[in-house]
Amino acid sequence: MYWDGWKRLLYAAIGASLLCVTACTARSSSQAFHVWQLKGAVAAVDASSIRVRHKSGQIVVLTIDDRTTFVRDKQPASKDLLIEGTRVMVEVERRGAVDHALRVEIFAGAKLLDESPLHPSDALEVAGAQLPLGALVNSGHVVDAL
Repeated sequence: MYWDGWKRLLYAAIGASLLCVTACTARSSSQAFHVWQLKGAVAAVDASSIRVRHKSGQIVVLTIDDRTTFVRDKQPASKDLLIEGTRVMVEVERRGAVDHALRVEIFAGAKLLDESPLHPSDALEVAGAQLPLGALVNSGHVVDAL
């Protein structure tokens, strides 16, 4: 009778050990790639990476490749829209010690493809009247474009 109690305890300990080993193995394989989100402003961009400055001031270097998608206004976009200061939200996948940008959502600060620089001789239509930009700049008034 005494021996039956120890056998049950031994079987329970072996069963618990097997469950623990199985659970630990499953957890480590599911954490092979950790996805997280980064919000910030573009500090620099080149052919294979983007550097994003978090509001804390920390700059995070992210690798980009042909699997990285770029989106602006819920539409596919180009990496060429990224300039210094562009606000972005990035889905990042950590692969070991390397952070990879999976999806880059582009917000304010992105340059438009058809955008051309304004010159003071250009005119702005305000309430149906053509006003030269040079006059507005020199007048000290702030014009908020809609």
